[in-house]
Amino acid sequence: MATKPKQTADEKLLEQVSRHSVLLEWLKAGEVKKFETYLRRADAHVRDQLTSKELKTYSRSRLEEFLGRVGGKLLEI
Repeated sequence: MATKPKQTADEKLLEQVSRHSVLLEWLKAGEVKKFETYLRRADAHVRDQLTSKELKTYSRSRLEEFLGRVGGKLLEI
């Protein structure tokens, strides 16, 4: 009858670290998804406030340029 060879301490540790790493990645993905939702809502609110008709033309063009850069950074997330 063949028996399964016992794992060494290093092999056990490697398996535990691998499992922990996978679980941590799942947690991270969930947290990023929650935070991304908040960032998108905040981005929409800030854009609405900053692009109101009360701004001057020069200010509006500068803000639109800035919002474009911010949007690019959000896409990198």
